[in-house]
Amino acid sequence: MKYRIIFLIVFWAVNPYFGKAQMSYSEHGTILRFSLKYAPFPHPKRAEGHTYQNQKFPAPQHYQDSSALVFIPKGYHFTTKTDIVVHFHGWYNHIDSVLSTFKLIEQFAEAHPKALLILPQGPKDAPDSFGGKLEEKNAFKNFITEVLDSVARINNKKTLSPRHIILSGHSGAYRVMSFILLHGGLPKNVKEVWVFDGLYGQLEKYGVWLQQKTARLVNFYTKEGGTYASSSDFVTDIEAWHLQHWQGDEKDLTDDLLRKNQIFNIFTPLEHNDVLSKTKMFQRLLSTSPFLKKV
Repeated sequence: MKYRIIFLIVFWAVNPYFGKAQMSYSEHGTILRFSLKYAPFPHPKRAEGHTYQNQKFPAPQHYQDSSALVFIPKGYHFTTKTDIVVHFHGWYNHIDSVLSTFKLIEQFAEAHPKALLILPQGPKDAPDSFGGKLEEKNAFKNFITEVLDSVARINNKKTLSPRHIILSGHSGAYRVMSFILLHGGLPKNVKEVWVFDGLYGQLEKYGVWLQQKTARLVNFYTKEGGTYASSSDFVTDIEAWHLQHWQGDEKDLTDDLLRKNQIFNIFTPLEHNDVLSKTKMFQRLLSTSPFLKKV
């Protein structure tokens, strides 16, 4: 531990490009927190903050945090090609609140994927779906490269590059994920997208991505979360495109189905903020993903 702390201090001093790094440990693994150049924020379009329903959300409090958290599960062994799950939070949230509320690290650890979990800081505690820099062309590629370079240096590895990438998002995260699918710069690496009661729009961007033979989408929607109509419209589109899909209720969803189908449109009776964690659905998708190896 003593030598690791000395290494981190040196890292901060001689690598200003990568920004500051913090390291902590839990029973589940190692947590790294970086301040990154290619994080979603700050961004010029939110330099003056954001107004929603006549309420002002100033930039210093809501759009200046350039953090990204990386969770490395206990027992994880680095290889040159790295599987990644990137989770984007929704409105009125930040990295620590979603970790606490939805138990993402606990669910991730219990699923035992041989992968890294990355959480970028989006609009902080604000009612805003804007994805900042990650809506720009090739920006997601730059972000992932910066994250993996930072993780490699901390762990004394020469280089890390992405293999399979899964995008996961709750509620308002649908927007930033759609732009990543459109022109994020890693089209062959992004294999799955999990939308937790958030398919409010941008359906055409998801549709273009789904034309890939390996693309896999899991969409959960609720009655009162505002996604019921758009999810129904999306099924109409999927059927017109002649894409294999499964439409049904969460109670009828089996692990065998999850492993077989390409596209899922799943109705859940849960409340909007319960979809991600009440039945440990995040963990279940991690466990059944065909693109993630297990530790």
